[in-house]
Amino acid sequence: MCSLFISNFKFTRKKLIHFIPVILFTAYIFVAFWFLQYSEKVNLIRSYDIAYSWHYVLIDLLIKSVRITYVIITLRLVKHYISRDTAQSAPQRTPWIQYILTIFLVLLLWEWSLTAIKVFGLNSSISLNLLEFIGLSGYYTKFALVNLIIYVVLMEVINKGHYQKVKRLESVNMDHVERIEEAMKREKIYLNPNLSFERFSEKMDIPVKELSFTINNHFNMNFYEYINQHRISEAKERLIAIENINKNITEIFYSAGFNSKSVYNTLFKKCYKCTPSQYRKQALAKRVNIE
Repeated sequence: MCSLFISNFKFTRKKLIHFIPVILFTAYIFVAFWFLQYSEKVNLIRSYDIAYSWHYVLIDLLIKSVRITYVIITLRLVKHYISRDTAQSAPQRTPWIQYILTIFLVLLLWEWSLTAIKVFGLNSSISLNLLEFIGLSGYYTKFALVNLIIYVVLMEVINKGHYQKVKRLESVNMDHVERIEEAMKREKIYLNPNLSFERFSEKMDIPVKELSFTINNHFNMNFYEYINQHRISEAKERLIAIENINKNITEIFYSAGFNSKSVYNTLFKKCYKCTPSQYRKQALAKRVNIE
């Protein structure tokens, strides 16, 4: 744990002392179980005698007490280093470790309480139903808390922006872009009210998939948005053209390639913040004032 907060941390011989509990417990297991005859080990497993023997229960309680002690010490160390980073205006590192250690401490305390009841039961009668209830409750609690740990870690990663959606990068074919823009500017293919994506693909001689990719990624819009953008621009110019003064608005939006008045009005208002008739009146009024 110290290695996460101390940049020049080194593992020294002095720190080998922390392996003593593991070594002692391993030695006990070998003496109490692995060095026994095969038949004796089978009997111990089938009868559960080793799990309820006085020496195993006491050793188990001692080991779990050591674990709890280490977790508490670790929590204090983490809190100290995070407080130090805050005081020094340094970026806090891995604060989510506090949550994980706290949850782990709760799990250990639950297991320790079960073992403590077993120790108490060495000299007193304890209901097996009580032990089973505490044991099963511990399993469900452990399952819930482990899921909580996963949730906390994932949220920490996501909130820090470490999770990024991987997207395959593909380059747009600029030859397709030039051909599409040429068809819009010179041929004004958008004036055809019956123009569909498939017909446009055939006209451009560009496969449907490639055409869709080009429009979406180069122009940042879909096919119908792209076509209607040109139609709206065309309709705007025709509304105020001198040769169209006597034409009504419906006639103009049909000539610009639209086949729906409601779509035309909605898009026009969205683009220019006014209706086609209002735009026409404002533009003609400006022209009269200038003249």
